[in-house]
Amino acid sequence: VNATPVGTAPRGDRSPLAGASLAADLAYDLVYNPEHTRFLADAQRTGARTIGGLAMLAAQARRQSEWWTGRALDTDVFARAARAFVSGEGPHS
Repeated sequence: VNATPVGTAPRGDRSPLAGASLAADLAYDLVYNPEHTRFLADAQRTGARTIGGLAMLAAQARRQSEWWTGRALDTDVFARAARAFVSGEGPHS
């Protein structure tokens, strides 16, 4: 699990394990911008399953929205919005 900001844009080419060998079945990077980090790419090359931080960001946003509005929305709404924002296609990018 990468729970550091290493690899966050604009330095998405960095990894907290740069130069180290990764031996894991699963790699989870909490970084969500960029969506596909060097840490995840390195993990995929070793055959590990990977999870990026965008899913966690969207789940947190959904839960916070629920607290604030009392309405439950589909997590996909938040995932699409976050992905659009991170990719530069969102309304405030």
